[in-house]
Amino acid sequence: AGTGGTAGTGGAAGAAGSAGTGGTAGAAGSAGAGGTSSCIELSPTAFSIDPNGTSTAQGVVGSPGATLGGALPDSFYVQFYSDTTGSFDLASGNNASFATCDQCVLVTQDVSGTTASKYFYQSAGSIQVNKPPISSGGISGSLSNVTLVEVTIDSNYVSTPVPGGACLHVSSASFDAGCGNNVLESGEACDGTALGSSTCSTFGFTGGQLGCSSSCQYDTSGCTGFSCSATDLGTFAGTTLNETGDTCTATSQYDVAQSPTSACSFNDSPGPERLYALTLQPGTKVRVDLTNIAFDAALWVVTSCADKTGNTCVDISDTLGNESLTLENTSSADATYYVIVDGYSTSDCGTYALTISDIAVPGSWTCDPSYFAALDGCDCECGAWDPDCNDPNASVYGCSSSQSCVQPGVCQ
Repeated sequence: AGTGGTAGTGGAAGAAGSAGTGGTAGAAGSAGAGGTSSCIELSPTAFSIDPNGTSTAQGVVGSPGATLGGALPDSFYVQFYSDTTGSFDLASGNNASFATCDQCVLVTQDVSGTTASKYFYQSAGSIQVNKPPISSGGISGSLSNVTLVEVTIDSNYVSTPVPGGACLHVSSASFDAGCGNNVLESGEACDGTALGSSTCSTFGFTGGQLGCSSSCQYDTSGCTGFSCSATDLGTFAGTTLNETGDTCTATSQYDVAQSPTSACSFNDSPGPERLYALTLQPGTKVRVDLTNIAFDAALWVVTSCADKTGNTCVDISDTLGNESLTLENTSSADATYYVIVDGYSTSDCGTYALTISDIAVPGSWTCDPSYFAALDGCDCECGAWDPDCNDPNASVYGCSSSQSCVQPGVCQ
């Protein structure tokens, strides 16, 4: 009989040829072609932005397109630690190890919690990256002739091939996820022409065409006939303003969480809200307190009533309890601010009390002027009432444990 062929990379050795009847031995079998003949062929689909992305790393996750193990889920990841575009070899340079890769293809099999029964990492193939995957807000590209081999991954993310381990192969696959692909995905208010069910009327306009910005946030610049629903408190004249209300009978149109770049980012307020318009003269500084709250509230301020996503947000108070913030007009002209009493979640609504008071330090104040209305605790016995004392949960300074601070700022 002939000698068995030599195994190709990742492929099985060819079987020995059998001897002919009464003749010479058959020729040896040829080696496996390209090392993929025994690999499971994948057709990955349904890519979406990986929710675990950061400011320095982004990726997409999809379905492998084949069942790899048992009933537990499998995932196909394409990850990027470089913001460059172009065509890249997946088996050389930094890409040779999962610990150092710039463009990484990883498959997890039978995932339970944070671990998988098997991991597969690239050993051959190429990737085309069409736009900067980290900075552009979207990830688009394709894979070609990619082989993945079973690996172990240590605590330093170094990938080591498993001897005799299984392998996977992708002849070709494309991915297009995130902002800019006209598909509404998690974390996006809109995407290109995909506006969901929203129209200009959703944002208080009577007509026009709602658009979507390059950062996948609603653009109302093409809408017309806006009508502001804010209660007008007029120009603040130094007298404390007191308002009460109930957001359960209001609508939900404003959500600061949709703003990716303002001073109020990383907060949330999709619940129903009430708006108040407050005009401050140059140099005026006020304190805004939200108390007697019957729900988890968010108190935030924008400079445009039409700004329903918080792009002009100047301050926010979003705690589990009473909310307080300060506003100051540092310009040389009157400025109007829109104070929004909002709900932290869609189910958060209820009654509240809103107080707007002057922060001008009164002449009778005997303590350090920087202590007045500084949101640093209730300073009692300073000759005048500290607006910080409006918060019943504020720490009190100047009174003994058996006393309380009462207006006009005395301990009793």
